[in-house]
Amino acid sequence: MKMTLQDIANLVGGRLAGEADLVISGVNNIEGADKTAITFADESHVEAAAKSNAGAVLLPVTVTAEFPLPAVYVDDPRAAFAILLTTFIPPISHEKGISDKAHIGKNVTVGKDVTILAYAYIDDNTVIGDRVTIYPHVYVGQYATIDDDAVLYSSATVREHCKVGKRVIIHSSAVIGADGFGFTTKDGVHTKVPQVGNVVLEDDVEVGAHVGIDRATIGSTVIGHGTKIDNLVHVGHNCQIGPNNLIVAQTGISGS
Repeated sequence: MKMTLQDIANLVGGRLAGEADLVISGVNNIEGADKTAITFADESHVEAAAKSNAGAVLLPVTVTAEFPLPAVYVDDPRAAFAILLTTFIPPISHEKGISDKAHIGKNVTVGKDVTILAYAYIDDNTVIGDRVTIYPHVYVGQYATIDDDAVLYSSATVREHCKVGKRVIIHSSAVIGADGFGFTTKDGVHTKVPQVGNVVLEDDVEVGAHVGIDRATIGSTVIGHGTKIDNLVHVGHNCQIGPNNLIVAQTGISGS
């Protein structure tokens, strides 16, 4: 993939300062960028970027001092760089269809253009929407729903009756719908309270690796649309997380 600096400026809606026909063939961080690559810098890293070997730099429009390298000035360099990442580094793709080594249970509804890779286990009475991608060793429990364009990475678990919204991403080894931690105690003996609710992940949620989101005792544990959850987070039973939150690694949120 190659683009001129002018093409890049047009793509990200930026103001070009430098050689318009400079050819850029990759993206990298400040330390790793060479003359063929473009990098980005926020205001705290402008000096480091100026001393780098990068061919060009995405800079914030607030930078007014003279800059020694070709640059594209944008409102948000990080967001512009994200656009370039998807342009120069295309996403991983797989052949569509259901592997003959995947398990598909009884009464499963599967949408169009689905990719289900080897050793995935889709249990009975589940619903899989259009363009869903399910990696090896994923388990989707009975009566669960996976909506359109969701991606479930290897070894993720979506337990029975849970609902996964559109464009949700669940990373490896996350568990959606494990039992809530509910017990009664009498005479020093702990007795399990049945956990018969579910988990609802609304549209555009992303769940990191090794995250545990527990099912509700009754009702639903809800993660609001657009919320992004980092690795190693625990969300307890019956929690209600609103839209567009960022929950950072090793956070624990108590049940109810």
